[in-house]
Amino acid sequence: MDYKKGERLKLLLSLLKIACQHYGKLRSPFGSDTILKENDTPESAVAKLFASAKMKGPEFPQYGMPTYCLQNLPSEGQMRAMASEVQNLLISGKKKEAL
Repeated sequence: MDYKKGERLKLLLSLLKIACQHYGKLRSPFGSDTILKENDTPESAVAKLFASAKMKGPEFPQYGMPTYCLQNLPSEGQMRAMASEVQNLLISGKKKEAL
C-alpha cells in the first residue's frame, strides 16, 4: 500500500471513529442543547479532522475542493443498492455491520 492510500484510510477511519463516538451522527440534532461546548459537537470534530488533513499539505489538496467529492460519486444504482443493504442490516439489528 502506498503512503497516500494509507493516509486516506487513516482519514476515513478517523471519520468513522467520530461517527461512532457520536452514535452514528456527524451533525448535531437541530435545536440541540446550547449548553454543550463547541468542542463536544460532531461538526467540530469533523472540522478539526479535515483541517488537520488540509494542513498536512500535498497529500490532501483535494479536500478543499468540492469538485473532488462530486467526481467520485458512485452511480445512482450503486447508491440505491448500498442504501438497501444498509437498511436491511439496520432492520435486522446489525448496527456495526451497517457502518
